[in-house]
Amino acid sequence: MKTKYAILLPLSLIFIIGRIYALDTTSVQFVDFMLGLDSPAAPRFYGDSVVFTSPSLNGRKQSVGVVFAHEGFAKIHYFEKLMIPTDTPAEVRAENKKAPAVTYSDSGILFYAWEIEPGIEELDYRLVIDGLYSNDKLNPNAKRLSSGLLVSTVSIPEIAQELVSKPNPARDAPGALSLVYKAEPGDTVYVAGSFNNWDPFMYKLKETSPGYFTLKIPLPPDTYQYAFYYKGKRVADPYNLNWVYTAQGEALAQVEIR
Repeated sequence: MKTKYAILLPLSLIFIIGRIYALDTTSVQFVDFMLGLDSPAAPRFYGDSVVFTSPSLNGRKQSVGVVFAHEGFAKIHYFEKLMIPTDTPAEVRAENKKAPAVTYSDSGILFYAWEIEPGIEELDYRLVIDGLYSNDKLNPNAKRLSSGLLVSTVSIPEIAQELVSKPNPARDAPGALSLVYKAEPGDTVYVAGSFNNWDPFMYKLKETSPGYFTLKIPLPPDTYQYAFYYKGKRVADPYNLNWVYTAQGEALAQVEIR
């Protein structure tokens, strides 16, 4: 995820999650992902990023950051506050013409998304909370470094390492669209695009390892848009962020086959 992309969406979506340096903060998929978090938890994966979360103390100024072993614990990456939008009731707006259409409340979650780097199989880290270093109490996985320091750790899945080494798998194979999608084991995933008149049942991905679905479609040279179909929803490729948007604000992945 190297580039931020513009999207024509309601402001209530654009400002929900503030800014994350390595992610498209206006992505509908990422907004849905973040709003689906009920509470802070152990680090989880989104696309080619690891998302860290921490409690946000409503009404209290708080500084939370994360430092990584591969950076010598020298640089603090600060968390952002996740704000939840709420539509202002019509009767309130009728009484007060200056009332905002949307208000925002603290979700109770702070977060930071770290872009996975090639060659890192385990991400060792510590949190910095109000200037004090500590391990991540929400993450049960910890280990001691050779120095004796106890750190929290996250194992980077092999498939994520492969995708990071090839950040746009849709472009890897000349003359073909090569796809990878992560889902629940045993599920069904399809792909459709401008190359098959958006038929959602023509191309079914194969589960090549538990929870990872792949497909290679030979195509003549051209520029194509496509999306996955998963659990009844159309989803843009999270590993190919060369996205374009429909007039309705729906994201589609785009790829140039040479």
